[in-house]
Amino acid sequence: MFDRRLLKNFDWQLLLVTLMICSYGLVVIGSATQGIDIGDPYFFLRKQAAWIAIGMLGIFVVISLDYVNFYNWCWYIYTCNLLFLGAVLFIGSEGGGAYRWIDLKVFDFQPSELAKIVIIITLARLLVDHGDKIKNFFASCCFLFFVAIPMFLIFLQPDLGTSLVFIIIFFSMLYMAGVPWRHLMIFICCGLAAFPLLWSRLLPYQKMRLIVFFNPELDPLQYGYQLKQSMIAIGSGGVTGKGLFEGTQARLQFLP
Repeated sequence: MFDRRLLKNFDWQLLLVTLMICSYGLVVIGSATQGIDIGDPYFFLRKQAAWIAIGMLGIFVVISLDYVNFYNWCWYIYTCNLLFLGAVLFIGSEGGGAYRWIDLKVFDFQPSELAKIVIIITLARLLVDHGDKIKNFFASCCFLFFVAIPMFLIFLQPDLGTSLVFIIIFFSMLYMAGVPWRHLMIFICCGLAAFPLLWSRLLPYQKMRLIVFFNPELDPLQYGYQLKQSMIAIGSGGVTGKGLFEGTQARLQFLP
């Protein structure tokens, strides 16, 4: 049974801000995709609007659940997500040389996206259960262990970008929980020391993406193309921009 008190105590201002951001996103997508020759000029706009509607429905589904259940089910959810991430490596559908999706026929399921939410829930429970050990460096290492497992599975897909998101989540939550700065700095120093090893494990295209990020002129027609076009789009717009539906890079078919 839905508890009406949830609506009474709901943060409607937060919902309003969310809707405003989503609406702005629709306008930007409409502007960026205008003139793209894909048959249906409103394809991306309708697709985004559909996902916004699903997201709004998801909000009310989630708030109708007792948040304590997320605490109780945490380890079941975490384990299931690890199984999904592992399954991707064996039965995942390929796209762009990576195996990140599971074909469910109706839609492609990407466990790494769900893992972002799952790791937040899992790390939150760990910080609650072991809050008295928050100043202990060994405890922080244990927290990192539970983040590193799904992060490693995602790295194998390979999906470097999502793996880096896990690092941001880890540091943000530990900082907010009150973990000493010196512990976080030790993790950062260890990460920098391990960078040569990480670099040796990266695929050639991943290395090129990092290299052209700092110098897109090295490969302006392939790996550096998107970055180059972004710089042209921003630079040609000046301080005030070209205005809605006036972006030349999209309208003149410079973007893939």
